[in-house]
Amino acid sequence: MRTANSEPPPQAAGGIDSLRAAGGSSSSFSADFPPPAPPIGDGGGVVGESSLSNGKGLAELVLGAEGFDAGLRGARAVLEGEREGVGIARSRLLPQASASASRSFAGGGTPDAKRAGAELVQTFSLPRRESLRAAEKTAAAAAAEFRGQLQSLRARVVRGWLRAQLASDTLLLLSARKKTLGERLKLAEKLLAAGSALRADALRARARVFDVEAQRAQARNELADARAELERLTGAVPQLAKIAGDAEFAKPQPLAEWRERIAANSPRLKAAALASEAARFSLAAAEKSAYPELDVSLGAASDNRLRRFDERLQFSLRQPLYTGGRIGAEKRRLMANARLQDARLLAARREVGQQARQRHGAMESARARMRALSAAVAASAEALGAVDFGHRQGTRTTADVLSAEEELFDSRLQLRRAQYNYLENLTLLRELAGGVDDGFVVRVESFFAPGGDG
Repeated sequence: MRTANSEPPPQAAGGIDSLRAAGGSSSSFSADFPPPAPPIGDGGGVVGESSLSNGKGLAELVLGAEGFDAGLRGARAVLEGEREGVGIARSRLLPQASASASRSFAGGGTPDAKRAGAELVQTFSLPRRESLRAAEKTAAAAAAEFRGQLQSLRARVVRGWLRAQLASDTLLLLSARKKTLGERLKLAEKLLAAGSALRADALRARARVFDVEAQRAQARNELADARAELERLTGAVPQLAKIAGDAEFAKPQPLAEWRERIAANSPRLKAAALASEAARFSLAAAEKSAYPELDVSLGAASDNRLRRFDERLQFSLRQPLYTGGRIGAEKRRLMANARLQDARLLAARREVGQQARQRHGAMESARARMRALSAAVAASAEALGAVDFGHRQGTRTTADVLSAEEELFDSRLQLRRAQYNYLENLTLLRELAGGVDDGFVVRVESFFAPGGDG
């Protein structure tokens, strides 16, 4: 039995890691899923991987999206550029060495002048040290932003995949409903022809058939839209599946625990906090740009005509006196930027906190609905059996049977939607906490058995 929201052991082999041809490491995951149950299908590994003739499984779609998405490539390029910026800022604190050589052709029998020299300069500058710290924080913020982009991309793929599976699952239920209604319609028409049923019963049955056809058309459109969105994100179409009958969704962890995880691991909050720190260090660099800088240089030079070799040690102190207002303007600009980054950090904390509360509440609501709807499905099935028996005995009408079947169908459909709603909100909640990792993707896919209606 597959459950959600319990602490899992280390990830088993054969999941998304086996698909990473580039050898990337799989990130760890925390609570929400237990060890995967034995797969339903014809092979080992993750459910949905054994037969991909009609599309790709969720793990493959996520892996494909990571190399296909242009936004993620852009975030990676920004990260690489910011890391190079750290190297540039660090190089300004290191000694700078240079060498020179020259030869002058005099002519007329005069010996050519040959000169050679070397110089080593070390600059001691407080603004440069602050600039290095700012560059390091900016690079760390870019790394957090990249992780956030990766989490968002994975979450979008998972949610799109879930929407495709919901539409496919709805089509399966509607197909079964259509078949049953077709049989009921034939029976109603037969009874009508025999004079033992009302014309209204046959008309109701026919109306239900038309209604199911309309719902099937809507579900097909939703499936086509979900497939198109996944193809845009990943360059591939999904394999259709349905939630396994033994899937069980455990009670979500308390909201306080989720908030702690989000505060500690949220890429968005980390990026905002690091950007705020980088703005502070940039402001400190601007404030210290009015401080003096000290250059210590050690040089050596030789001249063949003068037949001499010179060595020198030089100290140079530079103190800015007048810059045309540049230092003051730069300080004011960076102070405004620091306030902006602080405001963005505060807004991110408030927004993430509100989203966590909403998603957690939606998960609890979905789980409560699942419990209620599971009982409703059992009760509706029992009631349908009794009504159908009465119909065969002549004590119930076709309209009674249709109503009982409609109630059972609606309960099953609402149960499916509640299950998908639970998984979708769990995905969004884990995205906030930076937990949409390889293990989570594998566990989500393990809730599904291959097969669907396209």
